[in-house]
Amino acid sequence: MNFLRSSLALILLGLALPSLSARIVSKTIDYPDMQGTALEGTVVYDSKVEGERPGILVSHDWRGITVTTLHRCEMFAKLGYVAFAADIYGKGIHPQTIPEYGEQPSIYKSDRRLYRERARAACEELLKQPQVDPSRTAAIG
Repeated sequence: MNFLRSSLALILLGLALPSLSARIVSKTIDYPDMQGTALEGTVVYDSKVEGERPGILVSHDWRGITVTTLHRCEMFAKLGYVAFAADIYGKGIHPQTIPEYGEQPSIYKSDRRLYRERARAACEELLKQPQVDPSRTAAIG
């Protein structure tokens, strides 16, 4: 029985160690698109990791940047990435109702050029981060 308790304690300690060693930093960054529209993304990384590391652009769902988006960025940061939550809708635009959830994405579905421009601006902002290795980047969304 003591062996079982000791083993369980070691397993739990092993699961806790990665989170104890990580120092997750989350910073809100204001940046513009090519038209000068104000956007507001969030960069998330582990400050204990030294040197350049892969970057990942995280595009939000139809609700905009939410706690879920930021949690996904934090998960990537714990895996050693620099994650950047892209703001497609614009600074201060946070849909709150189901009609608003449908309205915002329709703007970008009907104007693919605008969507690409916003995604490109976010990608450029990710690449500006000093911790990012520009030769190792990806995007999800």
